[in-house]
Amino acid sequence: MKKIYLIGIIILACLITPQLYSQNIGDLKGIYYQAVAIDEYGQEIVGTDIEGKPLYEKTISVRFSITKGLNGPIQFEETHETTTDKYGLFSLTIGQGTQTGNGTYTKLLDIPWIDADQFLKVEISSKNDGNYRLVSNHQFMTVPYSFYTDDIADNAITSAKILNSTIVNEDIADNTINLKTKVTDSLSVTNGGTGKNFLQDGSILVGSGSEPVKPKKLASTDATVIITQTADTINLQAVSAPVLVTSDPAGTFNIPNIANGATYVSNAINYAGVDFGDIIIASIDQNLQGCMLTAYVSQQNVIRVAIFNGTGGTVNFGLDVSLRVFVIK
Repeated sequence: MKKIYLIGIIILACLITPQLYSQNIGDLKGIYYQAVAIDEYGQEIVGTDIEGKPLYEKTISVRFSITKGLNGPIQFEETHETTTDKYGLFSLTIGQGTQTGNGTYTKLLDIPWIDADQFLKVEISSKNDGNYRLVSNHQFMTVPYSFYTDDIADNAITSAKILNSTIVNEDIADNTINLKTKVTDSLSVTNGGTGKNFLQDGSILVGSGSEPVKPKKLASTDATVIITQTADTINLQAVSAPVLVTSDPAGTFNIPNIANGATYVSNAINYAGVDFGDIIIASIDQNLQGCMLTAYVSQQNVIRVAIFNGTGGTVNFGLDVSLRVFVIK
């Protein structure tokens, strides 16, 4: 007597469930699949052929593979472990199983459904031991509902077709808008865009309170400190140019011997307008021989120069030492 090995599969639904009709594409859960599992290990009785019966209340494994073409490259593959009911029926959602890692894509939405060449291969391990047997391998005769839509023609969607007539951030899935390919002119941003698709060389973007961001062109560089602004230009303007003054009309000092540890302080160098907070730089036309020279404002309109000797011996600078003092306000 022959022994019949049979697994019967009944596909009741292979489309998106109706309740997903109005959901966003980012909320789609998968492809609904329902079937009856048949016992492939029927017991042979002498003189009788026993066909397989449904697997009642038994744990089985199901492997779904979506391929490009019949037995072509696997685009998506996953496994499910489920328990049949008292009629041998089981229901699964393709897309919510455990992925095997063999597929090119990890999401059903990423599969290029527009190619319309996908096949669904179904395999079952009736003993849930990892040994799968092929049950069916058939082409999708239609694209799973809402899994693919091509670019929408201009003016094809009206506000009446949009919930609440408004598209908000929550309606747009992450990483779905490509500004490089979808924005060809300029992207307007409320109080945040320039209204232009380029920025002129030498320009920077400047905020303007509640007004749109404005591009500003930098002024020509010069000796500048203060920053001012016109309608379209940022100007860097000098507060005060460095001023050169001499110690006195002769421009020289007689500096006697300076003992180790002693400090020489010059006479007052009168300069109108000099004040505390100004930067004073001084120099002499002699070798300092290791001494430290400091220039400072001793009082308004008066500059003094100090030379400290910390060399360990006496230092002599001689007569007619020329001194220059620079004032930076």
